Amino acid sequence: MAGQTGLLTLDGTDFCVEAASCRFRDGQLSLTLSAADCQLHLPLMPFGDSGRASTLAGRSWCPSSDDLNASDTLNEGGYIVLRDVEFVPHSLSVRCVAVDPSERLATVDFAMSGCFDGDDAFHDLTGFADCRIDTPPCSHCGEPLRSANAQQCFACGAVWR
Repeated sequence: MAGQTGLLTLDGTDFCVEAASCRFRDGQLSLTLSAADCQLHLPLMPFGDSGRASTLAGRSWCPSSDDLNASDTLNEGGYIVLRDVEFVPHSLSVRCVAVDPSERLATVDFAMSGCFDGDDAFHDLTGFADCRIDTPPCSHCGEPLRSANAQQCFACGAVWR
């Protein structure tokens, strides 16, 4: 999959994901994808109580429609834009398939059904992405480090210089 980190499919049209990242903190996963004609940002998805990204594999979030509409994911800056039109999900399922801590990658797949803004027709959007985990977690407390080259954790004070 050279040059592509994932794939989104809408009504038989594929969008090659060019960049994907995720951040896991305080039990919440934030996911950001970009492709030609497509931008997706889903922040603050509840993904368990562990602060360690290595525990993400096998976890999922499948809220009811009411929970999705009331969630911080859509109400705190979440968006999905395809071809310059906002896509409003009515159902959503996000699952972490695998985590490779040494490469700082998490493979995430998702499926959603919804409408474009101003349209009543439902569409299915599915996809997967190999997401770069934004900053590695501290090996002692699991909190994100300030950089990939950090030699100490400012959350717990661990030092490994």
